[in-house]
Amino acid sequence: ALPRSGPGTRILGTFAAGFVLIPLFRITTILAALGAVLLLMALLRPRFRAMIASVLVVFGAVVLADAEAQARAELQKKNGILEEVETPYATAWVRHMDEGPWGKNVRVLQIDHGYHSAMFEEDPTKHVFQYTLYYRIADAIRPDAAHALLIGGGAYTTAPDFLQRHPESKIDVEEI
Repeated sequence: ALPRSGPGTRILGTFAAGFVLIPLFRITTILAALGAVLLLMALLRPRFRAMIASVLVVFGAVVLADAEAQARAELQKKNGILEEVETPYATAWVRHMDEGPWGKNVRVLQIDHGYHSAMFEEDPTKHVFQYTLYYRIADAIRPDAAHALLIGGGAYTTAPDFLQRHPESKIDVEEI
């Protein structure tokens, strides 16, 4: 018989899953590993029915993971997703948008539900987000700046814009 666990053990397990297990591994990897553990546990027990149930659980997890991966790939293709990255705290996509609120042929960095950066594919020097043009106000204060510090990526169009307008200058970008 397994020892009973108290509320402290369950809370510790919840935090370990949320802050260690999930950030280190993808959900599909966790499901496959869980299925493998269940299969191994069934093999160690003398009851045959438990082994069959575990095999079915593992098989079901693999089938679901494969179906999820295929559905995700199809959805990505349909939605113009060029790249997807899962981080411990958000999902980031690089998308191609044929039509959108900014016009045609825009490449967008989307993190969860927000657009964080964008560029026109035909003219990367043109600003998609108008707020990035406000960084040019610095030219009124210091038009001969030899070195600049940009805090925040500025949609990753601000630094190239600065260097295009000040080719002899340098700029450091610190993303926040």
